[in-house]
Amino acid sequence: MNKERRKRLQKVIDQLSELNDELHDICSEEEDAYDNMPEGLQEAERGQQMYENIDELSDQESALEEVMSRLQDIVDA
Repeated sequence: MNKERRKRLQKVIDQLSELNDELHDICSEEEDAYDNMPEGLQEAERGQQMYENIDELSDQESALEEVMSRLQDIVDA
């Protein structure tokens, strides 16, 4: 890969990193909201949906980190 394409790919990685930070913030906010709910509401349908959303957001955050790592490997090669 030439220098120009590496530079462009690094820019994509940087953008993904910013988006991943935003995703992390959203996940943390949702987790805080869930944690601040009374236990009875946590066990209700809405609380269970929030918990599933938190779990899925966390999974997607990890997946995005893996993508960024693989792309960084290409840049570093």
